[in-house]
Amino acid sequence: MIPPEISSFLKQGTEFFENLLGAMARLGFEGKDLRADHLCHRVATSDEYEVLKNFLSKHAELLTETPVNGRLIASYRLHQPFTSSRGPIPLVELPAPKPGRPYPTGFEHAEFVIHESFASLMGRHTHLKFSPSEPKPLNCELGLGTPAGQAKFHQLSLERVIEIEEAAVQDVIFDLDEKHLHELNEVVENIRGLGFRVHLSPDDASKLYPSTATAPSVLVVSENWHDLRSSAPAGVIRAAALWDLLHDPLSDEGAELYFRDPAELAEYLNARAPKASQDS
Repeated sequence: MIPPEISSFLKQGTEFFENLLGAMARLGFEGKDLRADHLCHRVATSDEYEVLKNFLSKHAELLTETPVNGRLIASYRLHQPFTSSRGPIPLVELPAPKPGRPYPTGFEHAEFVIHESFASLMGRHTHLKFSPSEPKPLNCELGLGTPAGQAKFHQLSLERVIEIEEAAVQDVIFDLDEKHLHELNEVVENIRGLGFRVHLSPDDASKLYPSTATAPSVLVVSENWHDLRSSAPAGVIRAAALWDLLHDPLSDEGAELYFRDPAELAEYLNARAPKASQDS
């Protein structure tokens, strides 16, 4: 594969995006205020993945390259963004090919950040067939297929997802009622044993909130929409305790992680334990 010229790459991305917008409009999707967070460029072979990575390294800043579902995905901030009728699109995602799941080389989907729940979006477009992803704590998505490619919807930007994934969490604040805190005694002790500082009273939690200019190190677990919303400006990671509530109301109020039960919370934190980081 011969690497493209940057002007050609940007033009292809813009043309893909404008064709996708047109296809969505023809399907009756109402999204005049939608702004794309990033475009995804697929490759057919591992060799093409390396060629495109090398190409993008000269024209973009690598944000992260991390394994996802059995293959690497590299994300970049372009020095010169894609132009579009909805404004500039500065980010591009480059997945390596997944064994047994071939894709042709080229732009394949655009991802949009929405400021409403998936249920609300689908409720406004009952004539369309959306494809929700499997439930997971971070970055669930809702897909919409069109003849021009895929549109994917998220509640978080790619850069915020990367920030959360790479966060070195030190403090975990539980903002729950006494009944649920009592039920979590064993989980709380296990989390403490992993090396996290655990706080069971949110009264002075604001003292722990980092500046928005720093990488987040505080995780707030709450069932209260007001507290999720009020903690948003502090730059902390906001997690919804779903074992007694529905998903959608908390997503409307700024939740970024979703735990369906205490065991899922414990599993998430176990993989990010400060002690494990120190030992590695």
